[in-house]
Amino acid sequence: MAVRLSRRMQALAALVEPCQSLADVGCDHAYLSLALLESGRVKRALAMDIRPGPLKRAREHIAAEGMADRIEVRCSNGLASYHPGETEAILISGMGGGLIRDILEADLPSAREAGQIILGAQSDLPMLRAWLLDRGFVTQAQDLVEDGGKWYFLARVRYQEGSRGDCFWTPEELAYGKLLIENRHPLLEVYLRREEAMLKSILAALPQGKVRRREEILERLKQNRRARLRISEEK
Repeated sequence: MAVRLSRRMQALAALVEPCQSLADVGCDHAYLSLALLESGRVKRALAMDIRPGPLKRAREHIAAEGMADRIEVRCSNGLASYHPGETEAILISGMGGGLIRDILEADLPSAREAGQIILGAQSDLPMLRAWLLDRGFVTQAQDLVEDGGKWYFLARVRYQEGSRGDCFWTPEELAYGKLLIENRHPLLEVYLRREEAMLKSILAALPQGKVRRREEILERLKQNRRARLRISEEK
């Protein structure tokens, strides 16, 4: 039986370049690993999570699909139980950008050896993008998807020796994604207009004493306008 994925998980799967093996960090119930194997995009998977409950369900789902010989389930805190070069690809999603950064930083050799890393951070995206640039990772692809009333920014990155410091991203590129702006992603302008309306509403209701928060919102509005202007100019 084919595994049914949410729109977000379908977009994550589409970012994975065909490969022999993939480690799914924070795999939850292993639906994404199963779907990638069923589609033929990946030949073997390592499904990892730190929580016993989801790992138990993952094993049950994998057994039900007859994939126990192709998907290994492993208890791991991030990449703590992973060995450098163990898989060609690493996928980390469903968590904040700060946690993803910490997971990659804790085992930087493994991250740098992976042929591709697919990321689905749910917060702190500018910080994560800046960290990736500083550590020598180049962004190969980005996607944006709306699912269940929420927006998800996804990316595929890879370490490139000598690239640290060579790539410069503007504030709006760090905020929204350089490739999304350059490629005029069809959903990005929709997202930007909705965000602008939300930020203006927050700004109007903000007490005068919240000076720092007001400055943060005004700066984000500047980045929003720059991104929309670039999308318009590049059409």
